[in-house]
Amino acid sequence: MTDNKKQLAQYFMSDAKDFILRYKTLKESSTSFGLKTKLIVDLMFALECALKSLYIIETDLSEKNAYKNIREFSHNISKIIENLKPESKTVFLKIVPVDYQFYKVYQRYIFESEMAFREELGNMGLIYYERINNPNWRQSFRDQIVSFIEFVESKIPIEFKTISFAEIDIHEEINKFKKLKEILE
Repeated sequence: MTDNKKQLAQYFMSDAKDFILRYKTLKESSTSFGLKTKLIVDLMFALECALKSLYIIETDLSEKNAYKNIREFSHNISKIIENLKPESKTVFLKIVPVDYQFYKVYQRYIFESEMAFREELGNMGLIYYERINNPNWRQSFRDQIVSFIEFVESKIPIEFKTISFAEIDIHEEINKFKKLKEILE
């Protein structure tokens, strides 16, 4: 795997972890329907980013073509899963047995979540009370996603090393950035 491909996968993994951290930070203060729904959306974004990182790791495509595919997958988690290696699909389904297809990132908008989780008479539906409003269910879903993130990380360990400012080669860093920027072109 090229350095650029590895770095691209790490960007998505970093985003996955950021969404998990955001969930952890906000879960205690999310008392309204809209905020609780957004917690689930954060978990879905974390899952999506972890899947995209795994796709980049597994694909034989160049980082440029892999990124192009990711953009085309958009937020369609099923599409990302379809493009994983069979072993990874199996692991995913074992680790994340929740019906993730019911939760969509567009539900971050209060109108969309109202339409998704209210019953015909306007009352909150069972899915809201059994899942979104249930802290145990939310925590279980979060734990599944964290386990999946750990699986993805096991495929591409991130190396952290501390260096002083004096050791940074600015020209090398600029060249790395230019190579990554080519992915977008």
